[in-house]
Amino acid sequence: MPEAVKKERNRLLLDAQAEVSLAGNRRFIGSRQQVLVEGLSTRDEKRAVEPGPEGIAQLTGRTMCDRIVVFDAPFRLVGRLVDIDITAAGAWSLSGEVADGLADAVPLDELKQPEPAVHQINLPASSRGT
Repeated sequence: MPEAVKKERNRLLLDAQAEVSLAGNRRFIGSRQQVLVEGLSTRDEKRAVEPGPEGIAQLTGRTMCDRIVVFDAPFRLVGRLVDIDITAAGAWSLSGEVADGLADAVPLDELKQPEPAVHQINLPASSRGT
């Protein structure tokens, strides 16, 4: 089989798959999906982007039904389950915004912890094990 025929058939197959995938992804627009945040998006990884001063970067994760979702959020959300409002769909991924307020929440390590109370117990001399 000529190489040109193989390439044309492959292109037609990829075009058909992209059309089917886009139709399947569009049904998620307007929904809220629980997403496991995996890390930087491919775009930010390729650019070697460091999260900004607020730790904001374009992150990626997967829905419970294995759809890829990209969204801007603090890097500290990696490894967490986050609710995302889906706002757009492409053939290969969904886009959205953090819905549950985690993007604006103060990180736990920045919360001021009260000094632990120190209590001293004075035991009578007779009960000190003598």
